[in-house]
Amino acid sequence: MDTLDTKLNQSFPGKVVRKDLTKQIKEGANVPVYVLEYLLGMHCV
Repeated sequence: MDTLDTKLNQSFPGKVVRKDLTKQIKEGANVPVYVLEYLLGMHCV
């Protein structure tokens, strides 16, 4: 992680969604990316 990622995670713990996770899940799911980000943010804390 770079310094921006570290600052974001310190300022918003449990609220930052990693884009690589969204991309991995998107390959098998037929839903918009913002829905995946929401679900990851809500359930993968």
